[in-house]
Amino acid sequence: MIIPIINNTALNYWLDGTRHYEPLVHYPVNLKQPNHIYLSLNAVEEIKKTICTDGDIDVLTGSHATRRPFHGVKRFQGYNRMPPGSFVKIAEVGNDTLCMACPELCFLYAASFLPLHEVVYIGNQLCAQYVTDRDSVIGQRNRAPITNVNKIRRFLKNVEGLKGIKKARTAIRYVVDGCNSPREVFLAVIARLPRHYGGYGLPEFVMNGEIKLSKEGSSLVGYDVLRADMVWYKQRKLVEYESNLIHLDKDQHEHDKKRSNAIQKAGYRVTYITAGQISDFGKVEDTFTSLQTELGVRFDRARFAEQQEKRRIVVKELLHR
Repeated sequence: MIIPIINNTALNYWLDGTRHYEPLVHYPVNLKQPNHIYLSLNAVEEIKKTICTDGDIDVLTGSHATRRPFHGVKRFQGYNRMPPGSFVKIAEVGNDTLCMACPELCFLYAASFLPLHEVVYIGNQLCAQYVTDRDSVIGQRNRAPITNVNKIRRFLKNVEGLKGIKKARTAIRYVVDGCNSPREVFLAVIARLPRHYGGYGLPEFVMNGEIKLSKEGSSLVGYDVLRADMVWYKQRKLVEYESNLIHLDKDQHEHDKKRSNAIQKAGYRVTYITAGQISDFGKVEDTFTSLQTELGVRFDRARFAEQQEKRRIVVKELLHR
């Protein structure tokens, strides 16, 4: 029997890698019609162990399945028009095949109940180069992206009639690939999101983009290419995030000074954003308003002022995700 896992269970599976280690190998499953599913208590516990969850399991079931309560399982219906590849096989549990809603379907699920700025945030997480890991000292670890903007866009193009599709197609316009930390995800959302959605409407940028250094800059740091958190190549502008864990070491501080000089010698201007700035909405406003000016963004300042409270709400909600 195929057991399709959906909704919160699937989304949490992809976003929390505390007990999931690569390589993750998944095989697409063509699920034309979900079946009536009955799981014994032992089977439920085995599934929870396999996908590392303590909560109830969200399962897609057939339209004629019983609605009676079932310990440890939440049944859902209404996903009958999904494109091929909406589920991927992740494990065999006894005689059953355990399938997970793919990351692209999870993005659509998020759009069915979250506000747009939070959908973009989740999209950036799904397309990121890291995963949450509560066992790590820094709360995360690196991993290869499990999807990307183009894959999600292609998936949504083949979906019709499902809840959240309109919002998902809007949100994917503002999702970016390549974030490397939760704070980068946050910065990417508020930078890219249009002003009427509570962001700053900055031009498109590349996360963790490569910067080729000059010979003089290369001699300072000892390498020819560096990566910057946010890069606007056309405008020759960078944004770098500095967490509280950085610059506590004297040697690291000296290296960072050399790195900054190397960036300038490559012809780029850089803005540094600290953890302290992010926690202060007034400083967030000042920083991103300056970036708008530097990047040549034209906007109605009166209208921008009227939208400030919306930005305040978006910033606060995203910082608490």
